Amino acid sequence: MSNRNTENENNGPLSTFLNKLRYKEIYRQAIGILLLMVFAVFAEPQQPWAGIGVAMVVIGGVIRFWAAGMVMKNQVLATSGPYAWVRHPLYVGNILILFGMVAICLNWWILGITVFFFWFFYPPAIKYEDGKLLKIFGNSWKKWSSQVPALMPRLTPYPHKSEDTWDLKRAIGRNGEMYILLWVAASVLLAFYLNA
Repeated sequence: MSNRNTENENNGPLSTFLNKLRYKEIYRQAIGILLLMVFAVFAEPQQPWAGIGVAMVVIGGVIRFWAAGMVMKNQVLATSGPYAWVRHPLYVGNILILFGMVAICLNWWILGITVFFFWFFYPPAIKYEDGKLLKIFGNSWKKWSSQVPALMPRLTPYPHKSEDTWDLKRAIGRNGEMYILLWVAASVLLAFYLNA
């Protein structure tokens, strides 16, 4: 993995720490996964919000699973499947999952933490990923990214799709998506179990 913490490296130890936290994918993933379980512990599910939240979590999980079966990171520019609609479908899935948990929880401080989490991590992650893909794929990325938004899906799919097809082994094995989805499901079940 390349070093993402290139901004503000010499601005002191706090700045260095925040940049490492912000630009390393493993920290973003670990904190997001941890937040799910913390949110579940403090959840106060009430209808209809809990039902809406579960639907958002399921849709987010399906988008993530779909994207994980298409992407071959840094090897092939994925422009088909969910990547024909949005440049960062894994992030879209994460947004739906976490805000789904917010709806299940019905707790204002959880909403505040979730908004801060996305503000803190996602703009630099998108900027970094886009820059990395530009370096790797050049004009192919430029053409695709000029027509496919980062997070808001297109109304119609990108017309110049890659020929790659969705692969279950890629989703589960290579990209490890099953572990993330099992953690998400456990968090949702815990939220309801603790309030039964």
